[in-house]
Amino acid sequence: MITPGTADLDCGSWLARWDAQQERYIADREGRFEVLFDALEAALGGDPATVLDLGCGPGSLGVRLLERFRSARVIGVEVDPVLLALGRGAYGDREHLTFVRADLRDDGWLDSIGVDRVDAATSSTALHWLGAETIRRLSADLARVIRPGGVFLDADHVRFGPGDARLSDVARRMTDLELTRRGTAAAEGESWEEWWQAIRAEPALAGALAERDALGHAGHHGRHALSDDDQRLRLREAGFAATDVVWRRGADRVLAALR
Repeated sequence: MITPGTADLDCGSWLARWDAQQERYIADREGRFEVLFDALEAALGGDPATVLDLGCGPGSLGVRLLERFRSARVIGVEVDPVLLALGRGAYGDREHLTFVRADLRDDGWLDSIGVDRVDAATSSTALHWLGAETIRRLSADLARVIRPGGVFLDADHVRFGPGDARLSDVARRMTDLELTRRGTAAAEGESWEEWWQAIRAEPALAGALAERDALGHAGHHGRHALSDDDQRLRLREAGFAATDVVWRRGADRVLAALR
């Protein structure tokens, strides 16, 4: 399915630029995807059937997951109309991949996904956009939709508690050192802000950008987010049997919760 207004847009090139700017902030983004997929397979004891990808953006995690697990079905949930337009424009005809527009901040977002049960839910560098109260409610939502024996996997930046500012600085510096060693930080390329500035000059996305601006969600980036310890506590309270960080390197981690 081609998103209206994007028929003449080179979505593939925009997504290549998206991946490049994301790699400026995550020392080994592709490696972190593989860690998440390893954890998914290990937790389920095999390939997943249906995976819910939260805050999927333009589908970066979903398309990689389908390359690893070719029989899986991925339902990507995203509120940003620009990222959805690019994802649908590039991957709209991809078998087993569905994009759903829904806002995780809304109580009824689960009604939009079209399934009652999934084997797993995943997220990559997305949930830190949500406030603490939303993450608490989201934990309960995930406990309802993930089947018993399923798993939730969240790959994101480490979120320390309020008294751990020094450790947070150490973790960030560790990631910066790795980026420098890999040559990523020194390489010329777009930042997050520069990518969005370039997108704003794309006439085919003017309508989607106007919708995005009306949402006003970008101003809430990371505000009042739960620490990792607090998020794990909320997941256990919601009904997950066990939860812990299964991989961590510098400022990046993968958190797992077993249903």
